[in-house]
Amino acid sequence: MERKTVNEGVLDLTRTTPAAVLARYAGRRRLYPQSVMRATNPDLDHRYIRRKWLNVPYAQGCPRALMDIYLPNDGEGPFPVILFAHGGGYFTGRKDDYETYPPLEGLKRGYAVCAIDYTLSGEALFPRPLQEAKAAVRFIRANAARYRLDPSCLIAWGMSAGANLAALLALTGDGRYPELDDPAMGWADQPSHVDACMIWFCPTTFAMVEAQLAQSGLQSAMITRGDDYVLAWELGLPVEDAPDLAALVNPETYITPQAPPFVIQHGRQDVIVPWQQGERLASRLRAAIGEERVRWTLFEDYDHADRRFETMHNCSLVLDQLEALLGRG
Repeated sequence: MERKTVNEGVLDLTRTTPAAVLARYAGRRRLYPQSVMRATNPDLDHRYIRRKWLNVPYAQGCPRALMDIYLPNDGEGPFPVILFAHGGGYFTGRKDDYETYPPLEGLKRGYAVCAIDYTLSGEALFPRPLQEAKAAVRFIRANAARYRLDPSCLIAWGMSAGANLAALLALTGDGRYPELDDPAMGWADQPSHVDACMIWFCPTTFAMVEAQLAQSGLQSAMITRGDDYVLAWELGLPVEDAPDLAALVNPETYITPQAPPFVIQHGRQDVIVPWQQGERLASRLRAAIGEERVRWTLFEDYDHADRRFETMHNCSLVLDQLEALLGRG
């Protein structure tokens, strides 16, 4: 069945559906106890931001689904929104650690930043984080007036696992796949689409990591097969045992001509997510939505989560590209 429905890690949605794939593995997926070992990053220092709301619940029935909302120190708004999803392999990370510094550069340009926590592996399996991210978009729209937010401009921004989540959010926001959503989380009368997406070192074709790294003469910095692969923890099964399930977490599966514009950056020396994954995602998006709606940058000597992605200079470049794509420059 996988040979017919999966091609190079992409699910053929003319032959099956996410609902059918999820049903196929119902009762077989499990939570991995090792995934609850949470690494810690330095805390985010947000004392310089005067206007903020911290730990705002955004999805009913999801204790980890909390949002920090930051507004520029000046201006009345409403402010266009950056919705930020942290990285951490879906098993660790948090909205109030140092990873959130880069999107906060948007405050200088009049953007609000909504940084979210989402349920991690070991607590729930895919598609739970995506369902929560969709609820976060609906929450922003439903509560825009209260928090001085402009729901007509909403940008999804993420790094690593958070980039994967942001890309999935951007490409499935049209309601085609209700199994990837959960209206019971709240704000069901609101749409969950976003207007643009910005992603750093985004994983896509998880089963191809070893082969792609080998093409570049690099060796993986992590286990990429079996029960100790972090994606197995997110899926509830080893990737090699469920290629169609793994394809559900590949943003390429959901690309259509209706996709929003994308800014994509990657490092050629990445030994966790090969650069070829970013390049192929950018190429397939360009084929679907046009060259002018995709910005692809490959940094020759950057590794995964290289701190040079996060410099003020690069964040300014990213924001310039987003504003050009959105016609806001």
